[in-house]
Amino acid sequence: MRERGVVLVAGAGTIGRQIAAALALRGATDVRIVDPDPDQRQSAREWIDAFLAGEGRSECSTKIVLRAAHLAPDDAVELAIEAVPEQLELKRAVIAELLRAAPRATVASNSSSMPVSRFVAEAEGEHQTSLARLINLHFYVRPWERRVVELMPSGASDGARVEAVDRFMQQLGFRVFVLRRQSFGLLYNRIWASVKREALAIVDEGIATPAEVDEICRALDPQPPQGPFERMDAVGLDTVQLIERAYAAERGTGVSTTLERLVAQGRVGRKSGGGFFEYDEHEDLSTEGTEK
Repeated sequence: MRERGVVLVAGAGTIGRQIAAALALRGATDVRIVDPDPDQRQSAREWIDAFLAGEGRSECSTKIVLRAAHLAPDDAVELAIEAVPEQLELKRAVIAELLRAAPRATVASNSSSMPVSRFVAEAEGEHQTSLARLINLHFYVRPWERRVVELMPSGASDGARVEAVDRFMQQLGFRVFVLRRQSFGLLYNRIWASVKREALAIVDEGIATPAEVDEICRALDPQPPQGPFERMDAVGLDTVQLIERAYAAERGTGVSTTLERLVAQGRVGRKSGGGFFEYDEHEDLSTEGTEK
């Protein structure tokens, strides 16, 4: 892969637009975002332009093009990144489209929990061929600051492709952690999942309030300054719910009743004005937080 190679990002939501902006900011010269929702594309365009202007790098906006999702096959794409919500069938559909639309590319899922091998059906005629092109490549929110990516092969990934993506990300200034084998949940998010699960259980069982849990976390470890509940609000409780449901299905466990209740009420964190806590501004502040 080359810094001047074409990168395709599927999904113009919070993390998709952040990945695209970070790649352009760090030196990628041709980044294309695809999303079928025109409102989402417009929102992403406005956010990218404002963010890059705020960084004093408005010229990078010209490196990012937004398009509708239905593309003709494009041999110029070298890396295609799926960045859609953590829903199995949706990810399967998007991965299949990327394999078709970018026939030469390494296709990566940004999933923080599900191995990319889950997104290719065994019945597909070119199952092994598809797996050779697939990897997990997980970015964290604010990737222009938190320049860490986790790279997990599919179990049958072509070694040359893995090395090429590893090298490409390092050229752009990212620190790459390559997993030695497949895992349900990548490195940091498996650790974070345990913290999150116990924090939610404490509240579900009536042992303490979200504020008390966050307060003791900050008192004992002021770095980072957010407690687990403030982090979940920043990420978005709807996103947290999808990830928790994926873990629950894998492990045969349940999902926090408190989390389910808040999402059902439309209280999904900072972007809705309230989640575990109340917020003054009803805006998407999910550039903060840990997950995704």
